Amino acid sequence: MATPAGFGALAMMVAMLPAAGVVLAVSLTVASVVAPALSIRSSGRAAAGVAPARGAYQQRLLTVLDGAAELTVCGAADAALDELDRIDDDLRSAESRMAWGTGLGTAVAVLAAGGGLIATMWVGAHAVAAGQLSGVTLAVVVLLPLSVHELVGLLAPAAALLPALAASSRRVLEVLDTADTVAEPVPAVNVPRGELGLRVTELSLGWPGAPTVLHDLTFDVAAGEQLAIVGPSGVGKSTLAATLMRFIEPVAGTVELVGRDRAVDAARVAGDDVRSVVGWCAQDAHLFDSTVAANLRIARPSAGDDELLAALSAVQLDEWLARLPHGLDSMVGEHGQSLSGGERQRLALARIVLSGAEVVVVDEPTEHLDDHIALALMNDLLTVLAGRTVLVITHRRDLLPPAMRVLDISARMAETARASRVRSGDGA
Repeated sequence: MATPAGFGALAMMVAMLPAAGVVLAVSLTVASVVAPALSIRSSGRAAAGVAPARGAYQQRLLTVLDGAAELTVCGAADAALDELDRIDDDLRSAESRMAWGTGLGTAVAVLAAGGGLIATMWVGAHAVAAGQLSGVTLAVVVLLPLSVHELVGLLAPAAALLPALAASSRRVLEVLDTADTVAEPVPAVNVPRGELGLRVTELSLGWPGAPTVLHDLTFDVAAGEQLAIVGPSGVGKSTLAATLMRFIEPVAGTVELVGRDRAVDAARVAGDDVRSVVGWCAQDAHLFDSTVAANLRIARPSAGDDELLAALSAVQLDEWLARLPHGLDSMVGEHGQSLSGGERQRLALARIVLSGAEVVVVDEPTEHLDDHIALALMNDLLTVLAGRTVLVITHRRDLLPPAMRVLDISARMAETARASRVRSGDGA
C-alpha cells in the first residue's frame, strides 16, 4: 500500500511543482529504504534472539511455578530463581537492542519527513513569490508529503521485525522438514474386527536417536487377558508402551494385532487406526483446564452425559462427582490441580473406559500414590477393564493380584544377555 500511495503522491507533486517532487522523492527514499535498512541492520541479531529467549524464560518460569514446593523442600528454590533472573536479563538485553534498532529507523524516517516538509515549504514559498503557484495549491503541496510519510513511516518498525520473523520461519521449516518418527504404510490394511490380542515377536526398541533399550522381547496376550509387565525404572517399559501405540517404530521385530481370523502387523496399519483400538492411560495423563465433561470427551467427543456418568461410576468417581458444585460442568483446574492424585488417575482411567478401546495399555497407574490408594486403584482398574486385553506396565509388583500373569522385563533382558554371551562363546 505504501508503494502505490508514494508513487501516486509523487506523480501529483511533480505535476504541481517539479522541484517539490524532487524533494518528496528524496525524503520518501530515505524513509522507505534507508530507515528500514538501518532498523534491520541495527536490530537483526538481537531480534532473531528475542523469540528463543522469551521461550526459554516462559519455560523456566513455568518450571519454577509448577515445582515450587519440590524446589523449596530440596533447597533448590534460590538457585532456580537465580537462573530465572539470568534468563530474564538475557531477554531484556535482547529486547533492548531490538528496541534501539527500531527506534533508530523510526527516528531517521521522522527526520526525513520533517526535513522534506521544511524543504517543500521553502520551495513552495519561492514558487508562490514567483507567481508559479497559488496559495491554495501551496497548502496541498505542503500537506501531501505529511500524509504520505505517515504511511511510509510504518515501514521502519515493521522492518525491525523481519529478522525475528525470518528466524521463526526457519524454526518452523526445520520442524516441517523433520522426518516423521513413524512411517505411515501405503497402502494401509484394516484392523481385524472383534476382540483383539497382541503378539510381540523378537522386539527391539528405543527412541529415535537414542540407544536401544530392549532387545529380542517376545510375548503374547490373548484377547481379554490381563498381563502385567514389570521392571525397574529405566528398563524401557514406557518405551514399550509408546511402541505399542505406534508413536515410535520398533528397531527390530514385530507387534501384531491378533483377531479371531487373522493377525496383522501393526506397522501395516495406519497409526490413527491402531490408536482407535489400542488405548493408553499414561503415567501422568494430562488434564486440561476445562470441565470434567470436556476432559472425558477427549476420548469420545460424541459421548452423551449418560455415558460420561457411567464411565465415572465405573471408576468409583460418582460420589466425587456428586460433591462438585456444577457436576460435569465443574472445572478441574490446570493439570487437574483441584483433584487429588488418585482422582486424577481415575479420571484418566474413565477416559479409557469411555473410549471403548479393545486393547488397553496402562503405564504406571499407581505412581505418586500411597500404598492404600494405589492398591484400591489397581483393583478397580482390573475390575473395570475385565473382558478387555490389558497390559499393566508397572514397577510395583506387590500391587498386582497373585493370580495375574506377570512378565518381568529385567529378568527377560538378563536371559537374553546370557544367551548372547553363550552364542558368542564368552559364557561357555
